[in-house]
Amino acid sequence: MTFTCFVGIDISKLTIDAVLYVSATEPSFHQQFENRPSGFQKLLTWINQRQSSAGVLFCLEHTGIYALPLCCFFNQRKLNYSLQSALHVKRSMGLQRAKNDKADAYMLARFAYLYRDEIKLSELPSQALLKIQHLLAYRQRLVKSKVALQIAAQELAAFTDNQFSSTIVKDSQKHITQLSASIILIDKQLQTIIAEDQQVHQVYQLATSVTGIGLQTAAYLLVHTNCFSGFDNWRKLACFAGTAPFEYTSGSSIHGRSKLSKIGNMKLKALLSNGANAAIQSPNEFSTYYNRKIAEGKPKLVALNGVRNKLLSRVIAVVQRGTPYIRNQTDYLQVAS
Repeated sequence: MTFTCFVGIDISKLTIDAVLYVSATEPSFHQQFENRPSGFQKLLTWINQRQSSAGVLFCLEHTGIYALPLCCFFNQRKLNYSLQSALHVKRSMGLQRAKNDKADAYMLARFAYLYRDEIKLSELPSQALLKIQHLLAYRQRLVKSKVALQIAAQELAAFTDNQFSSTIVKDSQKHITQLSASIILIDKQLQTIIAEDQQVHQVYQLATSVTGIGLQTAAYLLVHTNCFSGFDNWRKLACFAGTAPFEYTSGSSIHGRSKLSKIGNMKLKALLSNGANAAIQSPNEFSTYYNRKIAEGKPKLVALNGVRNKLLSRVIAVVQRGTPYIRNQTDYLQVAS
């Protein structure tokens, strides 16, 4: 689709700043609206006074829950919009001296104009995926609180007299028990929500058939890949997760080792590490690969990262193929026959 008008939107808790941008030779327009449905309707009215809404592309940053109402509004009216990473936009637009809502909205509009041939349109995830996303975020906060209480109580008991720490340790234990029960409840709710949606449940069953992929890893993959529709192949997913190695060379003077980029989803990367560690504990293709790399003299972390990438490749393969993961040669021969 050919876009003739680009609207960059900077979203905050109470307001949204919009900049209408057509080209570098034409003036841009700025207006602020409330971050609520009535403000969104005023935004469309403001745009229609200047341009036809048929060829408009809206560009906005990922701002979590603050952007969700606007995305729902665009989705209901079938308007074209693109959610972009703030880091991607910032590093693509050169030097920026000003920092305010209007400047950020202008930068987003200009980004959409410059990359209009490459930019990907966004789609609102299904209700099931949105519920899973919020539950995962809540679970992560619960785990963080639980770990903080556990460490504080252990350190207090180890370095202070019992008469000073006993009350705090006992009270902390009560909260830890309650948080543990809440985490278990969240896991049950995740399984219930996944089971209620046929498509999500089918993809979940395929993903968890791979050795080392459990509830948490599969749920995070479902959310961040939009039920595996956001990535064409496992290499792009590995790049997103931060497990893809990149070379470090320049001319004839710099010949560094290939290494992982720090730009990636750290939570997903950690979950894949847990899955890789679990996968190599039993005899299978992952442990065989890991042991072979160790025998070749590769560092353990390099070998483990290879297992992480193998997990991603197997998950993508089973989802695209539509059949469960084949764990051993006997199963493969049975399926082939």
